[in-house]
Amino acid sequence: MFIAEITVHACPAFASVSGLSEAVGRNLVPVILAVTFVIWSSLITLRQILATSARERSRREIAAYIAEGSITAEQGERLIKARMESGPGST
Repeated sequence: MFIAEITVHACPAFASVSGLSEAVGRNLVPVILAVTFVIWSSLITLRQILATSARERSRREIAAYIAEGSITAEQGERLIKARMESGPGST
């Protein structure tokens, strides 16, 4: 106890860290819930970003095939519609 008091008085930065650890210790369940929520929402957002990116990349590739004449515009339209009907997340 005496050493901790000396450390806190010697370096004020440790005082805020020890106060933070005490606050987290008193409110452990809400802190865990908050951290879980932040991680969960970040993963959901990342998933949506990746899905949108993949969809746009597919559209650009289909447009490139149409531009080079490999497929017709009607075929490209059918590919895009088929992708939309199959839903997000399917390949």
